[in-house]
Amino acid sequence: MKLNLYTKAMFRTAAAALLLLVGLMPMGCNDRPAEEENTPPPTPAIHFVENGQTHYVLVSAMGAEGYDMADQFRGYFAAATGITLEYKADALLPAAEDACEIVIGSTDRDGLFDADVEGIVTDGYLLQVAGSRLLIYADDEEGYEKAFAAFFREAMGIEDITQLQTPADSAVSLPRDFVLRGEPTYIIEQNKTRSGYSYRVEGGEIREDNRCTFKETLTYHFDTPIATTFNVYTLHYTCSAYLRGEITYIQSGVTHTEEFFLEPGEKATFRSFCDGAVKGKTGRTVSALTLTPLQKQTVRFTLSDFTVSSESLPGEDVVYISDGKYRLGVKLSWGGGVSYLEDLQDGDDS
Repeated sequence: MKLNLYTKAMFRTAAAALLLLVGLMPMGCNDRPAEEENTPPPTPAIHFVENGQTHYVLVSAMGAEGYDMADQFRGYFAAATGITLEYKADALLPAAEDACEIVIGSTDRDGLFDADVEGIVTDGYLLQVAGSRLLIYADDEEGYEKAFAAFFREAMGIEDITQLQTPADSAVSLPRDFVLRGEPTYIIEQNKTRSGYSYRVEGGEIREDNRCTFKETLTYHFDTPIATTFNVYTLHYTCSAYLRGEITYIQSGVTHTEEFFLEPGEKATFRSFCDGAVKGKTGRTVSALTLTPLQKQTVRFTLSDFTVSSESLPGEDVVYISDGKYRLGVKLSWGGGVSYLEDLQDGDDS
């Protein structure tokens, strides 16, 4: 078909208009404006649960303390996701480079995390991702409880871990650069109990958070003896081993040393009447606490607080307790020694 001059001119005009229109159209996905090119890509994430499955295992140090915290987290995880994590002690599981692990507390994986855990004290905590691993670290049971709550809040959007229920979509993930540090709710004063009693330590090494390490005997000397009259004394402590203790105070005008025993535990409490309390005796001017391991081992001990008080005594010397099957009598003048035992089902007593 031949085009006359008029038709050719019209064709050229239409072509020019089409090119102009194309130039004004939005750019394709490969020709994004400069501001879109500078938009950072989304942060890669690690997925603890995908499609109702997990490749992760739970790791802690061998021993009761590490296992207890790991077991508590495993219970929360199962309630939130319907998945029970497999547990492994660190010494029994080689630390593979890209292993999928949730690490609870201090383990032989510490070198894989660039984490300042020395500054984690009281109820503070740390959550930190390194590669495909997550570290959950705290100094005491209250700190771990807060750390676990923070994990489920950040990884699943669950605000209250006391109300855990398995959702329909239980995806659980955190960014690969995730770090969350929870600060303690109160500040520890060096060489002071929470009640404000100052002390100096003999026989062990003490850290800034007042945790002591010792092997033979550790003594707390109160710089200003606790002068309050009392018949009950209370220790709040954290300890890694069984200990024999001695408390030194004034009773009836002379220096008196009383023996007691502590069991290991996190944020544990020990309360006792002083010697002779059932006979109306009281103590005054506590000057020292001395602790000795029952077995030869290195012990970690923190004296969080020490208090004394005056409390009323039971009217009877023998106090009874029962679980419905047995009835047990404890004689206070014997220091809590058992003086009576009855089988409530058979009627035998002694």
